Amino acid sequence: MGPYGKFPTAISLAEGRFEVYGQATILKPPIDWLQDPHESRSWCYQLHSLMWLKPLFLAYVETDDRNALAVALDIVADWISAHSTAAASVSEFAWYDMAVSHRATAIAYALRAGLLEGMIDAERANLLLQACNRHGSELADDSKYSTDHNHGLAQDEALHLLARQVPVLPAAPAWADLSVSRLRRTMKATVNEREGGHLEHSTEYQFAITRMVARIAETMPELPELPERLERLRQHSAWHVMPNGRSAQLGDTDDKPAEEWAISEAASQSGMAVFPQTGNAFVRDGDSYLAVSAAYHSSTHKHSDGTGFLLVEGGQVLVGDAGRWGYYEEEPDRLYARSAFAHNVLTVDERDFGWRESKPYGSGLLAAGEGDGWYAILATNPLFAQQGVEHLRLLLYRPGEILVVVDDVRAEEPHDYARRFHFGPEIEARLDERGHVIAGGEGVTATLTDLDAGTEIALDRGRDVPTRLGWTYPSDRKRVPVWTATMRSRAADATMTAVLRIGQADRAARRLKTTSS
Repeated sequence: MGPYGKFPTAISLAEGRFEVYGQATILKPPIDWLQDPHESRSWCYQLHSLMWLKPLFLAYVETDDRNALAVALDIVADWISAHSTAAASVSEFAWYDMAVSHRATAIAYALRAGLLEGMIDAERANLLLQACNRHGSELADDSKYSTDHNHGLAQDEALHLLARQVPVLPAAPAWADLSVSRLRRTMKATVNEREGGHLEHSTEYQFAITRMVARIAETMPELPELPERLERLRQHSAWHVMPNGRSAQLGDTDDKPAEEWAISEAASQSGMAVFPQTGNAFVRDGDSYLAVSAAYHSSTHKHSDGTGFLLVEGGQVLVGDAGRWGYYEEEPDRLYARSAFAHNVLTVDERDFGWRESKPYGSGLLAAGEGDGWYAILATNPLFAQQGVEHLRLLLYRPGEILVVVDDVRAEEPHDYARRFHFGPEIEARLDERGHVIAGGEGVTATLTDLDAGTEIALDRGRDVPTRLGWTYPSDRKRVPVWTATMRSRAADATMTAVLRIGQADRAARRLKTTSS
C-alpha cells in the first residue's frame, strides 16, 4: 500500500505520484532513469524493477480503472524506449538480475492487458513484445543466472511467468522447461527440505522464500512437491516471529512487523524448536523468547554471528542483533553490521571470523534438550580453528528468569577472548560498583555478570572511534545506538560463564558452580 491508499487516486495519477522504496516520488514520462535523489542503491534498484507500478495494476484488476493501466503502459514504454539502444547510458540496476525478474512480469502483464483493452497500437505492442523477448533471454542466460541463491529462484519464477504470459514468443516453451528444472535444483540447494529452513542465514529471507514458494506452488503444476515443502517453510518461519509480533532481527533483517500468516502460526507454537541441519534453535514461552543462530552455508547474507543469539523478555528485546544497515558492502556501518563485533558472540584476539576465506561448514548446532523448565543449546564455531582455538558454547535458559552463557575454549597458547552482549534499543544499562551490568526497560530488568572475578567488563553505546561498537540498524541506512557490554579475558584454556539474571536488577546473579570439560 502506498501513501495514497491501496489504489492511486485520479489526482495522484495525473501528478505522477508514486512510492519507491518508501519514498514519495514524482515520476512522469520522460523519466530520468539515471536519477538517484536519495543516494540509495535500494531506491535505484526498485525504480528499475517497476515494482512500484503494482498499485496501478491492482487498481485496473479490482476496480476496472483503465486510466491506471494507461499510466502504467506509458511508464513501461518509457523504460523500454530509454534502454532500447546499446549507446544509451544506463544505471547499474537496469539489467540487475532481480530488477529484470520483477520488471519482466510487469512488462508481460502490461502487454496482455493493453491488448485485451485495445489500448495499445501495433507499434507499442511490438515494442513491449520485443522487450519481453529481451527479458526472457536475460533470465534464461545461464551465465547471468544466480546459482544456489534466492535471486536464482526469483529469476526462474519470472521466466516461468513470462513464458506463460507471452506464449507467442518462440522460446517460451523452452523457457518454461528451463525454469522448472533450474528452480527444482536451486530450491534443493537453498532450502533444507526436511526442516523447511532457508539456508541464507536471515529471518527476512526465510519469509521471502516462503512467500515465493507459496506463489510458485500456485503457478507451477510441474512441481507437485511444493505444497508439502511450503508447509515446512511456514512452520519454520513462524519460529522467527518474536512475542511482540516483529521479525527476529537475525542476519540481513530489518526491524519490522512479521508476516501476518507467520504471526498466526506462531501463536500456536511454544517450547523449543531445534533445526540441527539449518543451524537454528528457538525457545518460546509466553513473552519470553530465545533465538540462536549457528551456521555457515554460503556467503549469501552471511554475518559473523555463529553461536550468536537474540533474547526477548517481557515482550521486549533485551539482547538484540545488529540487522543489515543496507547493501552497501564497503560502507563502515555495513562492514560493522556483518562483523563479529556487532553480534552476541565470542571473538579471539579482536579478530573477525574470516568466513569469507573459509569453506562453509554448514550447521554449528551440536545438541539441544529441555527439562524441569530449563532449555539447553550446545553449539560451536569451527572458524576459530583458523586461530588455533577450539570452541564450544552452551546456553542454559530458564524463560523469564535466567540465561547462562558458557564459552569453553581450548588453545595451545594464550589468547585475548571477548564476549559481547548487545542490549535492545529500548534498554538502558549501567555498571554498578561491583562491575555488574544493570540493565532494564519497560517491563523488564536484568543483571549481567561473569563468574570469573578477573574478567574485565566495559560498557559502550553508539561508539564510532577507535572502532564501531554499540549500534543496531532497524532499517535501510538507519542506525540506533544500543548499550553493549564487553567481557574480556586472557587465557589458553578457559571456561567462561556469563549470567544474565532476568527480573532482578537489585542484585547480582548468584555464583554457579561450573567445571571445565
